Order: sequence, then structure tokens, then C-alpha cells
Amino acid sequence: MNLVDLDATTRFFMRTEVEMDVAAGALFLSNRLSPSGRVEYPDLLLKAIDGGSPDTLAVALLQNWRLNLWETSRDRRGRPCRKRVPYNAADTLADREFNRYYIRGVCARAEAEGSQAVEVYRAMAVGNARPEIEARIGVRLAPRALLADLRAHNEPKAVETALGVAAGTNSGLSVRLVEGK
Repeated sequence: MNLVDLDATTRFFMRTEVEMDVAAGALFLSNRLSPSGRVEYPDLLLKAIDGGSPDTLAVALLQNWRLNLWETSRDRRGRPCRKRVPYNAADTLADREFNRYYIRGVCARAEAEGSQAVEVYRAMAVGNARPEIEARIGVRLAPRALLADLRAHNEPKAVETALGVAAGTNSGLSVRLVEGK
């Protein structure tokens, strides 16, 4: 994932956003996290934000049984069934949540620096680039509104919804600071 504004300043704002969610009891804890993973996750996320990346968070999630092996899902008839947690669950969770706090950090930074916009860009290559997602690249958004939306919605699809990408899970999109306010 290419997070172009991931520097010490953005990391500071990312950390502030995580700490705010932890204090409010609003930090998203995936059902795929094991009981010990749920306890350790806030510290693992902060550690990755302080000096790591989505990859270092994913590696940490794969250690010490922090992810469940099985999850409850629904079969075609809507009945509960048990299935294995996908092999890429740690990567998916780490990419999504690190990017969500990165976007929140960029927006908070843009606000603090007096910028009127952040710009959507492709931060991660995807195999099947859908036209409706590609159309969002280059769109400029008000950082205050985007930040408020993401703070209000901590569910997994919050980033895609906030960026205006319907059903855009794993869209690979993020935001960056706009040159010259």
C-alpha cells in the first residue's frame, strides 16, 4: 500500500484518532479476532501506526493465535454455518483499518493546516479495477466532512462509503494532501 503522506506528522494525527476511538469505546474490533487478539489489537494498531505499516500489523495479527480459525457465516439458504476464516484475513483487516486511520489522520492534518480539500487516489493495486471506483480517483473532498463521516462510522465498509464507492470493499483507494491549500 502506497500511503504517500505517511510521515511523522500524519502518524501523530493517526495515533490521536485511534486514541480517541479507544477512549470512547468505539474502536472497531473484528469478529475474526480471537479473544486475546481483541485485547491486544489496540496496542498492535498503535505500534503499527507509530512506526510500521499495514504489513507489520498483518504480521502481528498472524502471531500468537490473534485470529480465530473459524467463523460463523450463512449458507445459501440463510442458515448459520461454520467456515474457516479466509487465509488473507490478517492482510485484509490490517490494510483496511490502517488505511482508515491513515485517511482520518490525513483529514485531521489537512484541517489543522487549513487545507480545504484532500484528493482520492489509488493507494493499492487491485486485480479488477471497476469503472465506478476508477471514477473516484482525483476527486477532491472536504477533509472536515470526510473526517466527520469516518468518525461517525467505524464499520468495515466506512471508507468506501465515505469516499462514495458503493460496494467498494478492497477498492485500494485512499486520500492524500492537496498541494497549496
